[in-house]
Amino acid sequence: MWLTFAESLIRSESIRWVEYDDFSKDAATFVRRLAVDISHSYTLLDVHCHCHVHAAFAEDWLTVQEATQRNWSLVARAGRLEASLYDRYVTLAVERVSVYPALLDEIAEQLKTDKAEVARSVRDRLRRTKTLNAFMRITGVVRESVVCHPSEGGGTQLVDLNEDCWRQIRQYLFLRDVKHPE
Repeated sequence: MWLTFAESLIRSESIRWVEYDDFSKDAATFVRRLAVDISHSYTLLDVHCHCHVHAAFAEDWLTVQEATQRNWSLVARAGRLEASLYDRYVTLAVERVSVYPALLDEIAEQLKTDKAEVARSVRDRLRRTKTLNAFMRITGVVRESVVCHPSEGGGTQLVDLNEDCWRQIRQYLFLRDVKHPE
């Protein structure tokens, strides 16, 4: 039963918090299963376990807590929608949470504003990343616009792509795909 519950939490796109108060050995099973795939869950913001965290599954519990902290951080960053238009971290967070209605609801609650207003702000923010130059600027690849050196073979270069081609590429390319040196 608890394994199924943990799996349901991981798959859910609407559950934001869970309280668990089983003091039996099933707590370890629940936490261990939750820890396995929780890195794939972006909607779970808080897990309260009102039981003793036994040393045998403390590492699993830490994994669960780290994932919920990551999710809260994304919500907090995305909530800074009014920050600089070219704030990469805010836009990355907005892009990530934009596909989870439960997280947009959470942002609306945090900002004490209407859900429709948050959805509109998110849409506007993401619309600004749609063009090639805007995408490259916000990811930090270029300062102003994309410029390519002439190709030796005369083939098509990135700047030669029309808007339709770039839009097709952009469907599969996310801001988080552009890696930055740490």
